[in-house]
Amino acid sequence: MHLSELEETLRALRDGEPDVAPGRDAVARRHQVRRRRLGASLAVAAVVVVVAAVAVVAAVAVVAVARPDDPSGQRVEAGPGTTVPLAPAVARCFPTLTSGVPSSSTTQAVHGWPDGQAPLLALTTAGELWVIDGAQATLWTTGDVAPGYLWARWAGDGTIYASRVTGSAVQLEHLTAPGQASVAVSLPFTVSATAPAGYCAIDGYLSGFSIGPEGLLLVKHSPGPIPESCAPTVVSTVTPDTDPWRCASPEATSYEVRATDFTTKGIDSGLSSGSSSPRPIVADSTGSSTFGVADGAGGHELLVVRPDLQAMCCYGGQTGVAFALSPDGIGIAVATDQGLVLLAAPAPVSLWTSPDPVTAMAWSGDHLAVGHGGTVTLVSTVDGQARDLEGFAIGPIAALDWLR
Repeated sequence: MHLSELEETLRALRDGEPDVAPGRDAVARRHQVRRRRLGASLAVAAVVVVVAAVAVVAAVAVVAVARPDDPSGQRVEAGPGTTVPLAPAVARCFPTLTSGVPSSSTTQAVHGWPDGQAPLLALTTAGELWVIDGAQATLWTTGDVAPGYLWARWAGDGTIYASRVTGSAVQLEHLTAPGQASVAVSLPFTVSATAPAGYCAIDGYLSGFSIGPEGLLLVKHSPGPIPESCAPTVVSTVTPDTDPWRCASPEATSYEVRATDFTTKGIDSGLSSGSSSPRPIVADSTGSSTFGVADGAGGHELLVVRPDLQAMCCYGGQTGVAFALSPDGIGIAVATDQGLVLLAAPAPVSLWTSPDPVTAMAWSGDHLAVGHGGTVTLVSTVDGQARDLEGFAIGPIAALDWLR
């Protein structure tokens, strides 16, 4: 009911009030009429409040599901056709999904694929998962399998594991074919009420993972403040006494390995580190358990982790916007913010310059798969020759991975 309708109803009630003479009975009759009028007014007002409340709830529902400018910056697919926004303290712990037009086709013809090359998976920033094999690319997030994946990796048997956030857990799903997926394991997390403002607040698993010879490697996050061993009285020009994190970390990252049973809590690798931001996995190797994580806000510095050696090494602190590790875990490829793709280790070599910002890379044999814009380019690590995969056009690419 609109306000104008309410006013019209109240005027009708007022005009219909009978004239009464002075006196006790008249006053009583007037009070009875007023009570009836008041009751009718309250009833009308109640209807207005209920209608308004329903409208507010409906508006909130629309905001929660469909508003494009959600302050969390994160839209996580929870099922076919539904999205769930994350609170800012949680959203900053995970990659941001972008809204985009869903793919209208489930297959694309691909030209320029090398003979005998292993299949390649490509994950878009909208959470769509594609597999390129030979002359065809196939969409795997189809049918009952909704997009919204944050990270994906091949298993050795040719199936795929992919992660998404649903509720208060990272859900790891096992995809065996296009449109066929089941939940492999749910990795819960809690949200700390005492986490420092501006930092990731979850206590639990991040969405990145690696699958290698040792099994499934997961990344765990711990919210701070986390005390560290230091000498506050020592004068330091690097970390002044006024720095609140001089003897503590706002958060920390550790790693857990699960061998064959992914549903059972695994073994802590013993490697952990304080950080100014969550350290997501940004690269791993196809033939070893070596993987790389992003160090620092924005993920521009590579930290290589060797679980077999219980060691971390920054390899000179290589910086870039995308990284790839060679199959043996020794070689490092880096893409700079200027689009230059180079080998940083074992020996520095400039390979190729991308016409668009590079967002993802993967290394297999003598080829680097480079995602830039919505295109995948194969770059030879031997001579730098590059070929675009013609016919394969998708949204911005978040991750690439060769079948091991």
